[in-house]
Amino acid sequence: METQIASVLADFEARYLREQTRQAEMSADEFDAHIDDFLLPVGPVVGQLLHTLITGLNAQRIIEVGSSYGYSTVWLAAAAQQSGGKVISLELHEGKQVAAREAIAKAGLSEHVEFILGDAIESIAALAAPVGFALIDLWKSLYIPAFAGLYPNLATDAIVVADNMIYPHPDQAQKYMDYLAGIEDIESVMLPLREGILLSRKR
Repeated sequence: METQIASVLADFEARYLREQTRQAEMSADEFDAHIDDFLLPVGPVVGQLLHTLITGLNAQRIIEVGSSYGYSTVWLAAAAQQSGGKVISLELHEGKQVAAREAIAKAGLSEHVEFILGDAIESIAALAAPVGFALIDLWKSLYIPAFAGLYPNLATDAIVVADNMIYPHPDQAQKYMDYLAGIEDIESVMLPLREGILLSRKR
């Protein structure tokens, strides 16, 4: 991985460790009240997996549903740089998108990312086909409408990764898995990495 990309990821991971200490001192209610202030990254193991999947697929159109502060965006964009593709990153929170743009610029990956600000479900509806890879990482209650919006544009063998499938809100995660189980040409597998990720492939 290029030095400047690795440096940006290292800065993110250092921030996460600092914030873990702060979170440990907070009550659950305090954390929930300030959740948008915290970096909640997929982590380096999942990041490397996303990178490997994208480059293995040679995915050209990569959708990120939920940029947050840009940690996963960097991993996706680094893969897009290798595959010759582009990431379309969707985010509702303007401040987070500004931070993500800054991180991508610092990593030297700006030409590989298009940022769209606004409601993710509305943004998905305006996307063009084909989609080769997607990461869904936003409020769990929106996973089903996010996938439903992406589904018509998924290429054959496209992969959709859903984050936080074990924690939090496992009941909502189960609803998403039950929904996918009802789609004939979608096959899924759960991986117990960090808070759990679900890989779904369109046959």
